Amino acid sequence: MAVAAKGSMAPTNGSMAPAVSANGGSIWEQQLSEKEMITAQTVGIPMMLGFVRPFVMRSAVLLGLPDIIAGAGPGKSLTLKQIAAELNITRSNNNVDESAAGSTHVNESNLQRLLNCMVASGILSCSKKVQDDEPQSELVISAAAADHDSNHMQYGLTAVSDLLGTKNNPSTHAPMLLLQTIEAAHASCAQLHCSVFGEHPWRTAHGKNVWEYSRDNPQFNRTVNAALAASVAMLSCGLHKYEGFKHIKTLVDVGGGVGKALGVLVSSYPQMHGVNSDQPHVVADAPNIPGMYYVHPPRPP
Repeated sequence: MAVAAKGSMAPTNGSMAPAVSANGGSIWEQQLSEKEMITAQTVGIPMMLGFVRPFVMRSAVLLGLPDIIAGAGPGKSLTLKQIAAELNITRSNNNVDESAAGSTHVNESNLQRLLNCMVASGILSCSKKVQDDEPQSELVISAAAADHDSNHMQYGLTAVSDLLGTKNNPSTHAPMLLLQTIEAAHASCAQLHCSVFGEHPWRTAHGKNVWEYSRDNPQFNRTVNAALAASVAMLSCGLHKYEGFKHIKTLVDVGGGVGKALGVLVSSYPQMHGVNSDQPHVVADAPNIPGMYYVHPPRPP
């Protein structure tokens, strides 16, 4: 355990004082072996860069890349130029994120980098096109390989990208991803250290807690509701194996969002009636689901 050397002072202005050992020397003077350093870097650096992949996935969703590739047909793949052509059509129809600035035409070099990052992360597959009508089933592990021969590469879907499609996809997890990568959420994460001193990171970042923020920001509220609704896909997968609800006549879900989870249960058990309770601004966007009704507690003064 490190202790302060004689004459040293603990930092009082938030700056970090040099770490010192009991004998007065820096605790970092001990040299790691080459193997230890490599191991530390192998673990630590991916943690530092862990934010990149979620934003790559966010870009894929906002651009509609999984939907574009899925539109080619089951098991089909598209080349870089084919994807770029579809994006140009989408862009001209104003369906791409309105906050995206720049040219109305796709920068194929940047698109290729994004696609190859998705391949390296297992979000997309990549095969080499041998002839126009005969793709070779060959997974390109190295993004550099796809970079080097981009004219003969075709990009396809994987199980991961299946979760990111948004068009007619009841199993989409895209809303969950969009919530986790939204700017407001990351501003709160940047204040996580404040929680050690009893502060609330979201309140520190935005001046109000997350539920107040959601109430006052309709777009964020819709993002939260969509994410919670999308998470119900996991409930649906295992529901047929569980029999604990078959004798319940009335089920109340407190904080049930727009009622998607309760709606799945009510539709699965005809004898059940559902009561979904949440804040007024939440249930205002709730769909009409047979066998359910919505209530909300009074808003505090």
